[in-house]
Amino acid sequence: MISQIIRNFLNGQHIICKIQHVQTVRVAFLHQHSKNVYPAAVLSCGARMASTSSSKWSKLSGEYSNNGGSTLLDDYHNNRAANLQLADLGKHAMAFALDPQGSRFIQQKLGRARSTETAQLIINEISTQVIPLSLHKYGSWVIRSVLEHCTEQQKRPVLEQLHDNVLNLVTDPYGNYVIQHAIEHGLPEDRERIVHILKDDIMKYAQHKFGCLIIEKCLICGTANQKKALIDNVCVGEAQTLQNARQLMADEFGHYVIQKFFEYGTDDQKAQLVDALRGHVLTLSLQIYGGPMIQKALKLVDKTSQMEIIEELTPRACVIRCIKDQYGMHVMNTIFELIEPEQLQFVVDAITDSPSDSVASLCLHEYGNWVIRSVLEHCTEQQKRPVLEQLHENVLSLVTDKHGCFVINHVIEHGLPEDRERIARSLHENVLTLATDKYGSHVIKHVIVHGLPEDRERIVRSLHENITSLSLHECGNWVIRSVLEHCTEQQKRPVLEQLHENVLSLVTDKYGCFVINHVIEHGLPEDRERIARSLHENIISLCLHKYGSWVIRSMLEHCTEQQKRPVLEQLHDNLLNLVTDPYGNYVIQHAIEHGLPEDRERIVRNLKGDILKNAHHKGICSVIEKFFVFGTTEQRNALIDQVCADNGTGKPPLLEMIKQPFANDVVLKMHDFADSAHRDKMMFAIKEHIPALIRLKARQSEHQSRTKSGALVDKRKKSNNNGLLDD
Repeated sequence: MISQIIRNFLNGQHIICKIQHVQTVRVAFLHQHSKNVYPAAVLSCGARMASTSSSKWSKLSGEYSNNGGSTLLDDYHNNRAANLQLADLGKHAMAFALDPQGSRFIQQKLGRARSTETAQLIINEISTQVIPLSLHKYGSWVIRSVLEHCTEQQKRPVLEQLHDNVLNLVTDPYGNYVIQHAIEHGLPEDRERIVHILKDDIMKYAQHKFGCLIIEKCLICGTANQKKALIDNVCVGEAQTLQNARQLMADEFGHYVIQKFFEYGTDDQKAQLVDALRGHVLTLSLQIYGGPMIQKALKLVDKTSQMEIIEELTPRACVIRCIKDQYGMHVMNTIFELIEPEQLQFVVDAITDSPSDSVASLCLHEYGNWVIRSVLEHCTEQQKRPVLEQLHENVLSLVTDKHGCFVINHVIEHGLPEDRERIARSLHENVLTLATDKYGSHVIKHVIVHGLPEDRERIVRSLHENITSLSLHECGNWVIRSVLEHCTEQQKRPVLEQLHENVLSLVTDKYGCFVINHVIEHGLPEDRERIARSLHENIISLCLHKYGSWVIRSMLEHCTEQQKRPVLEQLHDNLLNLVTDPYGNYVIQHAIEHGLPEDRERIVRNLKGDILKNAHHKGICSVIEKFFVFGTTEQRNALIDQVCADNGTGKPPLLEMIKQPFANDVVLKMHDFADSAHRDKMMFAIKEHIPALIRLKARQSEHQSRTKSGALVDKRKKSNNNGLLDD
């Protein structure tokens, strides 16, 4: 951490640590002209340390290894190659192309290059290594950038080498992307040559993890004749060709190619694919890869072919199998979306007339409930009425089920008023039980949100005697919050009265505190006033409480100045206890954010001495960070002056803060919000201590290295001991 600070400082860089936000401040605030103020010996020491550390590290890959021994690449990694251009690479181009940062540098420069001569210099250096680079993780990016940004004349030698090695590249994890770029950015004749090479062995490449991507790219970018040549090799011809098409339809990678065939094929070719499907629609619909392919086919074929595919799924047994299948249910839902309601009668009949699978059992099914919801959404009122009748007969068993509750919620949200009314009446006698049920509580909330006023009235009456216990319940508290949000003032007043009578027990409860927070955020001013009065004598104990602190923070945010003033006064009187508490410090942060400027002034004035003595404390550091965000310029400058002043030991407190894991984040905030004069002041406060920071970092690194080595030895010993025990 400290070495990064020193490197940033000595290189004169501004706040490089912002790239990651964490793990660096560390001295990122140091100014651009810092190089001019330091003795040569210090600069030399820091530069050597920066070079040693950074020459082994890469931001992109986590590892930096300059196998080619390129001195220019070393300089680039160590920020010693200012204003580097493509023309400067020369013989170092290959080393850059194989390096994560170097490769990115070449890509960026090629993308912005205005001179064709500049790009030609790179091409000349890599022209003999096109294929090795295309097969390399980082080198392949350089070749793709050449294909994208260079002129036809410049990239022609590159393309010729690629054409000679297409078969090796299309199945390579990096090379395949180079070929895709050649297809996308090359000439039509380049695509023609690639298609000609692939078409005779299309089955092999269509079933390959990377080869299938090339086939898809050819279909996207190719001409009509090129697409036809590829598709005809699979789906036009004798029975064997249709068998090949079916093989691809069920293949992990091939099914993507078939989907592209449906997307880019001619009507005749699509008809051939539908022929290949004939007799296999159900089997494919139930498969992990076949199911999505059937969905795509249904969306892209003409109406006649669409109905031909659906026809194979119309038997009752087929419908039920699809509805209850993980992949088949998606096919059924696609059918609901694509065809007219009148043509969906076969699904409704299968559901309502099934001897073994009732509507209720399908609603309780992991996959079946989705199709029932599609019936309710897409079918006509006449079609779905028999389904709704069966739902009404089984409401109580459905509302407490993991899947069935969502079907009932769908009826409540989208059904007719009379259906909502019937459901609400069915639940009336069981509201209290359902309100504490994991799934039933969702249904009660839906009735409150979407039901009629009289439905809400009945629910509130049913819950009236159990408001407090429900507010303390994991599920019940959500129901109470729904009542508070959606009921009329007259309906929820009895609920609020019970909450006011039990505020103290609710605010310290895991669930009850959220109910009180809801009242504070959305209730009337008089309700907030009553809560503030009820809690007045317990403010500090609540600030130190895991759940109570949330309520106090909500009061500071939503109450009026008059309502929260007594709270703020108690906070000021107990400031030090609160800022060092894991919950109380968040309350103080809220006071800084939502209090008056004079509140912020009092907090900083009371903490001044403690900031310097407790720079290691997370709570105090978090409070000071919040202060720098919301404080005035004068308040920020006063605090910076304090940490930059000599504390009697010859060292500024700022130096100690840099070394602390939480205080260094405060230093970063100081830099972000300070004016230029105070940034300079921070810089000069620590300039004399740079050598000491370097030595400290060296000791820390040595200690970490020894610790890691010891841990590795212990791990090996343990492994050997385990081996002996096994023997």
